[in-house]
Amino acid sequence: MPRFTAAGLCGILALVLSVFTGAQEPSGSAAQAEGTRGLWFVELSSPPAADGTSAAVLEQERNAFRAAAAERGLQIQERYSFSSLWNGVSIRISPNDVGRLAAIPGVRAIYPVQLAYADPERSPDSAELYTALAQTGADVAQAAGYTGAGIRVAVIDSGTDYQHPDLGGCFGPGCRVEEGYDFVGDA
Repeated sequence: MPRFTAAGLCGILALVLSVFTGAQEPSGSAAQAEGTRGLWFVELSSPPAADGTSAAVLEQERNAFRAAAAERGLQIQERYSFSSLWNGVSIRISPNDVGRLAAIPGVRAIYPVQLAYADPERSPDSAELYTALAQTGADVAQAAGYTGAGIRVAVIDSGTDYQHPDLGGCFGPGCRVEEGYDFVGDA
């Protein structure tokens, strides 16, 4: 009898554990993967136009990729083509053919398309970007009683828009931007 009880308890324990570990709803990532199954980014080997590659070279590389895929009997559906900041295409292809796709000369990398969602817990209004006080640590300085009165700030930049309302909208004595020098000579 004790042997039956021990076996019975082990069986019940196994059943309870399987309920808690195996009978879960599909996770969000599994649902996402199902929605993007077969969608891929294919990065081609030349740098993008932003890095100096000519539009003609980029187009030639995309055409060579398309021809090589067709030559190998790969059924691809091109969704988007990119060349400005990234050189590649977004395609739909069977996941079983991705290995053959990677073997095409000129293919640098292949990435699966993944869905990304904004965090529903975070409100766009929660980001304090208007003044960026917390990002710069100015909130700590202000809490300590520092106001910035009497402080001069030098800006070495390609240009300051003194007409911007946050900079007072004027230039010269009594304005927030009192002095400046044009080192370029085109203003």
